[in-house]
Amino acid sequence: MKMEKQSESAAVFNPWAATFDDAMAANEASTLSFGDPTRPLYQWDGAQCVETMRAGAQVNGFDVLACVRICANHDLVMPEWLAFAFIRRYDAVLNCRALSWDDPAAFGKPYPEGKHLSALRKARVNRSAVWNMVNSILAANPERAIDKGLFEEVGKELGLGATLADKYYYQAKRRLLNPAKMGNIAGLHKRK
Repeated sequence: MKMEKQSESAAVFNPWAATFDDAMAANEASTLSFGDPTRPLYQWDGAQCVETMRAGAQVNGFDVLACVRICANHDLVMPEWLAFAFIRRYDAVLNCRALSWDDPAAFGKPYPEGKHLSALRKARVNRSAVWNMVNSILAANPERAIDKGLFEEVGKELGLGATLADKYYYQAKRRLLNPAKMGNIAGLHKRK
């Protein structure tokens, strides 16, 4: 099954070189199911995210892993720079230059000291929920203002305060507009 998917998209469509219009055209011609992450539009979007994260991946091992995950999810062949970055960090442990996977020479610690996973998980789940609910409300009523009243309504529905709903909405918006910043939103720290 995987080979069929790969040959369909690889024969006609190169997500690394395509434009948005190319991706849309290939997506419309695709016979893959709508939610399949290997559809051309999803592959193109994945490739765009990886390219956006390229600078961060040169200095941050967690970004390298995020890019590898995107490639695996969308059945993308890793670009050479990503393969090199992954191998360099993996080999740091393999060749005994780094003591563990969370060594900065390998992939580094994903979360800063003192962060609580439950709080990070809550933020991650609620960020998407707030984003989706706000956009549903705005789709139903395009004239609706994005203001404290909206965030109070959404927050009440999700069991959050208006301030937290506002914060999660704008975090989600920044992540969607600039995937390279997603580590900062997730509570991750960037290494210099």
